[in-house]
Parts: sequence; C-alpha cells; structure tokens
Amino acid sequence: MAPRFQVLVIPPAARGDDEAEQAHAPGTTSWRLLGSNHRELGRSADVFDDTSACLLAIKQLRESISNVDCQVLAHSTAGFWFWRMQLNTVAIAISSRLYQRRRESVQSLTRTLESIPLVDREPAVLRIRPTPTRGGGRVLAGLARAPRVIDLREAPARSSKPSAPKADASN
Repeated sequence: MAPRFQVLVIPPAARGDDEAEQAHAPGTTSWRLLGSNHRELGRSADVFDDTSACLLAIKQLRESISNVDCQVLAHSTAGFWFWRMQLNTVAIAISSRLYQRRRESVQSLTRTLESIPLVDREPAVLRIRPTPTRGGGRVLAGLARAPRVIDLREAPARSSKPSAPKADASN
C-alpha cells in the first residue's frame, strides 16, 4: 500500500467545549501523512477551521514539495529532536513525534519527503466522535492509539550545532 494522507476532523462536542461554545465554534481539522506500514510520518503544523481548508493545504504541500525549507531542530528544554517543513517562512508540516537522536529525526524527515510524491489517492476524511465511558467522561473514538498533539511551532529551539562546553564554576 502506498503512503496516504488522512484528514482528522474533531467536532466541537468531541473537544469538550461547553454547549454555548459548540453552537458557534468550528471543528478542529488537521492532516497527517501515513506510510505504507500505516505509521504516521508527519502532520500539519497548523489546524484548520474546515475540511476544505485542510485539503487545500495538502494540495499546496504536494505542489510545492520541491520548494520547502526543511529544518531539524532540538527542543531547548527537553533535548529531543524534531523536524519542520516551511514554505515562505511559514511552518506547514512537523514531525509526528520527538526523537532522542538527531539522526532519527533526519531519517524521519527523509522518509516523509520521499513519501509525499508517492501518494496516489485522495485523502481519507475521518470524523472523530465522542463515545461515553463507564466513568461518565468522554473518549474520542479513533484517537485511543493516535499520538498526542505536540505544538512544536512555539517551542524554543536550539541549533543542531554543538555548543562549546561551559566552564565548571565550582573550581
């Protein structure tokens, strides 16, 4: 099976907004790229108000893949590595998870860049619905195994170049 895009639509009710907000709030829509082994390779760097805006973002990514600026960065406080694709200085895609090693992040980015042109079908649209639990809370159906959303756009990042060792102040 070839790599494919998937669009995830979470209606306001599934996000846990109160009923007054649900009446006027748009859903949260994002995309993710799945590899031929069904594992997530990357995801949208932003969320969209509706499915059509999300589908347009996928189309723009596919058409401009040769012009994207790719970065491999380290999170300054956690020390984990991640990648980001930018088009005209706007983040359009991010890694689906954090990596302990820089080379793992580079491999993931390379796999993602190789997979995007191989997508040969329209994105599947999944609508996430809340399901009741025994404790009275809500669980989002279809997200039990999905990775948590990590907003890396606001994370301070350090360069991938090693810095000079700091002098020990205790001597």
